Amino acid sequence: MDPASLAAGLAAARTGQAQQILAAKMVKMNAEAAQPVVAMLDAAQRSLEQPTSAPTGTGARVDIRV
Repeated sequence: MDPASLAAGLAAARTGQAQQILAAKMVKMNAEAAQPVVAMLDAAQRSLEQPTSAPTGTGARVDIRV
């Protein structure tokens, strides 16, 4: 193996390592940024699952004729 190809292989390996580190940081940042959105969607889902405080029969006799 000649020195030039050895140096090129070493440079490529270092570049690949840097790309992997950068990709890992970006994944972590995306996960951290998504946490508030997930919490908001979870809270919205829970609020939809809770029964409303409207009295029984409210809206049962709504006339929607045009």
